[in-house]
Amino acid sequence: MRTIECGTPHSPSSGGVCISGVLYYKAADQLFSKASMIVCFDVRSEKYNFVRVRESSIGAVDTTTTLINYKGKLASLMMERFYCFWSSISFDMWVLQDPEKQEWSKHTYKFPILSNEVREDTLYSVRVTGTNEIVLFP
Repeated sequence: MRTIECGTPHSPSSGGVCISGVLYYKAADQLFSKASMIVCFDVRSEKYNFVRVRESSIGAVDTTTTLINYKGKLASLMMERFYCFWSSISFDMWVLQDPEKQEWSKHTYKFPILSNEVREDTLYSVRVTGTNEIVLFP
């Protein structure tokens, strides 16, 4: 086992997703105590890069944000909450179109009905199937 040093102090805040030899994970900038970046570690070159996250670009990267592989690109899923009923009514998926320019595209998906079956406290896990279908389950 080897340790590969990174020049930017950060603390991983979640598990990651590996896409085409690059490991992506959410991290907290140690200067600020919140998840404010996505770390990209290229396994082949053993180099780190960072995607800085701004609320205006893809929303906050926090514990409710899930990173996934969507059609071979990094995507970030965020559930929108309807706080009056503590239910999820939709989710936003931000897809990283150009990692170098840090350009994202936004896709919003609304649930067909607001019911007790789609509740904030039951949607914990997100997976993507081989056919790029997004699956939400408790």
